[in-house]
Amino acid sequence: GNRAGAAVYGNLEVRAREVTIDGNRITANLRGFGLHLDNSTSGILWNVRNNIIARNTQGGGVFLAKSYSYDTISLVNNVISFNQNTSTTQGGGIEAPSAQGTLILTNNTISDNTTAGSGGGLRLLQTKDTSVLQCHSNIVWNNSATLAGDDLYIDNDNDNNVIFSPVHLLNNDFDQSSNGFFIKETTYYTRIDASNLNDVDPTFVNAVADNLRLNSGSPCVNTGNNQAPGILPTDLDGEARIMG
Repeated sequence: GNRAGAAVYGNLEVRAREVTIDGNRITANLRGFGLHLDNSTSGILWNVRNNIIARNTQGGGVFLAKSYSYDTISLVNNVISFNQNTSTTQGGGIEAPSAQGTLILTNNTISDNTTAGSGGGLRLLQTKDTSVLQCHSNIVWNNSATLAGDDLYIDNDNDNNVIFSPVHLLNNDFDQSSNGFFIKETTYYTRIDASNLNDVDPTFVNAVADNLRLNSGSPCVNTGNNQAPGILPTDLDGEARIMG
């Protein structure tokens, strides 16, 4: 029940080159984002993995304040769900307003997040031509946005120089309609990779009770990529990620 800002606020002041946030439950923050990373030094590898970031209100789930030219931010094996951004026009699940490095999203469940702005699941603004989004094997489901991009909102030309930053969307489940998916590079709509599922209900065990595990008959089972960047040998429960 944190009421004073982000539940976890990471402002890097040391000269570390790798920071890992692993195995936490970040929930019920009532003001600001649940997890706020504001790095003040370039060249950092951020690992955010095996966390449950849920039911944070006003700000939303994860805020990636700055991403300098050589930074890599990796979010793997996280559940980001039922977060609400009611106070700003930013994203509900993940907000990355100034991406200049590489953002890796692998094996995350980003579900039932809402925003008063754009990007219910993810709002990403790529501000450098060399910024890269690697988005693999994620379930981005049932998010909502008032303005645009219920599941994904990606501005991959935020500097407006008509040079589009690279975006790799593979083996994900998200709403590919004009309501669910926005990307500035309009030709991307004609070449969404066939490995992605289009707004398929993942059939969670019990989403209302925050159990976002998949039922055995889920259409998302066996649809991931075993070579996805940042993939871990185990899932959020500590079970083998690749079986059979």
